[in-house]
Amino acid sequence: MPQPARDSVVDTGGSSGDIDPRAAVIHREILQLVALIVLAIAAFLVTRALAVSNREMSRRDAAEWFRRSQQALESGRTDEAIESLRRATVRDRANRRYTFALAVALTARRDYDPARRLLVTLRESDPEDRDVNLQLARVAAGRDDVTEALRFYHNTLYAPWPNELADARRAVRVELARFLLGHGQIDRAVAELLAQ
Repeated sequence: MPQPARDSVVDTGGSSGDIDPRAAVIHREILQLVALIVLAIAAFLVTRALAVSNREMSRRDAAEWFRRSQQALESGRTDEAIESLRRATVRDRANRRYTFALAVALTARRDYDPARRLLVTLRESDPEDRDVNLQLARVAAGRDDVTEALRFYHNTLYAPWPNELADARRAVRVELARFLLGHGQIDRAVAELLAQ
């Protein structure tokens, strides 16, 4: 008796034009992921370039405000110089030169408290900076704080000085002696002068 024919299913692996739907989804997701990575890198590079450009523009602006402040100081316009220096320090906060110049201008205008705050901030990053210590001494002298003035004058005098600035160092010692004389401390003033 003949056996009935069975429908046999033979998997031939599909024709060359057939693509597994799961493989197509994975392929599409990989392409999307690559596109997103490329887009993220491009966005990062553009953002970085804009930040660098913005930083450079801020530095140029700060340099211009600093230049204007120096012109104003030379002309005796202290208030205008201070305003220009404030703008310079806002545009380039990392520039110690601008901050120091602002502190000096504030001291000249007898705005001792803001000048002192700026100088103390500068001193935190470089405690042996003789210019900052000298300006702090002058601020303390302006406030008639003999103890603090003496401390900062000594910090200035005992900081490292190159040999070519020996005359400038002597001038600071004379300035300290005059300050002490002005406060009736004759013995200390004489001791400072003898220490040269």
